[in-house]
Amino acid sequence: MPLHLDIIPQPSHDEHPIRLLQLSDPHLLENKQDFFAGIQPFKSLQMVIEHSKRHLPFDCILSTGDIAQQPSQQTYLDYLEEVAVFNLPHYWIRGNHDDNGNFPDQSPSEEPEIILIGQWCLIMLNSQKQGCVHGEISPMQLEYLAQALHKYHNYFTVIALHHNTFPVGCKWLDQHSLQNQQAFLDCIQDQEQVKMVLSGHVHQEFSHRHRHIDFLSCPSTCIQFKPQSEEFCLDSQPPGYRIIELYANGNYSTKILRLSENIGEIDYKLCEY
Repeated sequence: MPLHLDIIPQPSHDEHPIRLLQLSDPHLLENKQDFFAGIQPFKSLQMVIEHSKRHLPFDCILSTGDIAQQPSQQTYLDYLEEVAVFNLPHYWIRGNHDDNGNFPDQSPSEEPEIILIGQWCLIMLNSQKQGCVHGEISPMQLEYLAQALHKYHNYFTVIALHHNTFPVGCKWLDQHSLQNQQAFLDCIQDQEQVKMVLSGHVHQEFSHRHRHIDFLSCPSTCIQFKPQSEEFCLDSQPPGYRIIELYANGNYSTKILRLSENIGEIDYKLCEY
């Protein structure tokens, strides 16, 4: 099976790490001025991007799904135009709210996006299951993933998908995680080159180590979910993003950064969306 491959030139600053910016869950609306859960998602995304510019340079941007709350062609156009201000390679995947024919595919939905940069391989998986909130990686994608891990076994590897693999401790949310977790783990957990799995979906910072692999979630650029909540509950934490630094020897570091405050007044009475 062929693989959809992109190669980013080795950064000229090769004595420094490769630097990735992870954005997730903007939940943008068709009208950039409209409000969702008490805030303007587009303005919040703009402020997050502006904040992240303080930490340039980056080598590429990874967006881990739920770009749209109202998945129209205009919504995605607005998003892509906003992120284009970086003038950097940019890769994105579907979230459960992106279930729409207007999603700007970079590769066929069953075919992972493979990005080689320096000594690292980045693999973007589609965990969206049609019509469902929870996620699933299709058997075909798992075959592609196994093929990629074999072909690029000499590269240290980062995998990104929308849905979280492990429970985060929110009872209402954990039922909507990746449903075929074990099949995914069977594919990657014995692959020593796999260093981390990045996800979105849970609108909060979370980390879990399974064997040698770190599973890391990212805050939303929009609203946040309250950690350890039994029922749906929004959090007062402001929007954020993740920065990852990848070193040529396979080591890595990462941190979450946030705005100093929310862009708007969060509607804490909201019980679902």
